[in-house]
Amino acid sequence: MKRRVVAVGAVVALVICIGVAVALWLNPGADGPADQYVFPIRWTPALDPESTISPDSEIALLENGAATLKDVAIAVTETNDDGRPCLSTTDVLFSGRGQWTATIDGTLRIETSDGTIVLLAEPARFGGVDWQSLYQEVCGTDARVYGVRTAMRP
Repeated sequence: MKRRVVAVGAVVALVICIGVAVALWLNPGADGPADQYVFPIRWTPALDPESTISPDSEIALLENGAATLKDVAIAVTETNDDGRPCLSTTDVLFSGRGQWTATIDGTLRIETSDGTIVLLAEPARFGGVDWQSLYQEVCGTDARVYGVRTAMRP
């Protein structure tokens, strides 16, 4: 009887360990783009023939918290019906430097001298955030999508 209890306990412990390992493998808890990509991390317009983003547009994040931007829409940010931030207009473009912060829910904020740029990442397939694509929602229309152009972390 005692051996049976020990064997069942060992099996339960093994199942728990495997479950934790699989959960960590599927969702490593990455809370920012630096957990997935090497610096400098760059995004340029996604390959979309209908894109309204300037082909020269670029977002680059540096390890020290600085960001460099070229032709990225900056405008008064409103909230859409889903409660997510959206751009009121895409007519105002910003080029220059800023400071970036990322949240665990996939919001990238870049503070600039002209205001704040808010970009959103996609939810990952098994939880967490996938920083491969960033988008700026435009109120009442589609999003402006950027794709990463940086190597993944090993």
